[in-house]
Amino acid sequence: MNVIEPAKNGHSNRNRWKKTKHQPAVRLGDITNNLMKKYISPRWDSFRRITSGWESVSSELPDELVRHCRIAGISGGQITIAVDMPSYRYEMQLRSPELLRCLQQQCPADHIKKIKLISD
Repeated sequence: MNVIEPAKNGHSNRNRWKKTKHQPAVRLGDITNNLMKKYISPRWDSFRRITSGWESVSSELPDELVRHCRIAGISGGQITIAVDMPSYRYEMQLRSPELLRCLQQQCPADHIKKIKLISD
């Protein structure tokens, strides 16, 4: 004779077989649109404003210096600039406080707090 023994947690095994309610199906397009509206579009708009501000600010720099710099990332109020030669990185380091002030004026909504220079 088969006897169903109580589960180790003190509950009967019959509760194990209860049907769970399934969530209704959702269209992938709806999920994608929601993702775009909530997360990607606002970040893209911010990135576009900052890159536009950078282009405006960097137009005041010598062309030779600008050719050796590029935006490597934007995150958490920090813009990371990659510089491909140590001498140009040093020059950017000297100019970064002024560049930061200009970027903060160009893009006040993006709350840029810091310019980080890295080697490229």
